[in-house]
Amino acid sequence: MEQRAELVCWPDGRARRAALAEAGTPCLLVLASGVAVPPLLAREDWISANSDERDVANRLGRLARTASARTGSTGSVVPVLPPDLSADQHRVAARLAASVDRLVPKDDLPVDGLDDVIGALRAALASLGFEITSVGDAGYLLERSGATT
Repeated sequence: MEQRAELVCWPDGRARRAALAEAGTPCLLVLASGVAVPPLLAREDWISANSDERDVANRLGRLARTASARTGSTGSVVPVLPPDLSADQHRVAARLAASVDRLVPKDDLPVDGLDDVIGALRAALASLGFEITSVGDAGYLLERSGATT
């Protein structure tokens, strides 16, 4: 089944964009006139507000197809998150799971006590066959256990 991509008006839709990214839902940022393209997250694309509706439909379709077919570079699938995570743990785990095998900057994980949250997630996700690797001050990487880079 193809995953649906969502439209997000930019920059007014910042909160919606964050919620969609957290949920791993692909989105097409519709940029208001004169607005610079923001750094794109995984499963995102952009288009100007004055674009033709066919262009919008094509981009939405491509995002949805790409998201539906996507697996990590090691062939891993996104882990199913344990139901007993705290809200902060779930938020961080969802963001990491949306970017399996790719660096997630610490700035994309805005929770208090991030080190403690990561520590708890390491234990929870290890039982699912995933490990979280710290990449210095840059961020974190979620990979299948035993994956080589």
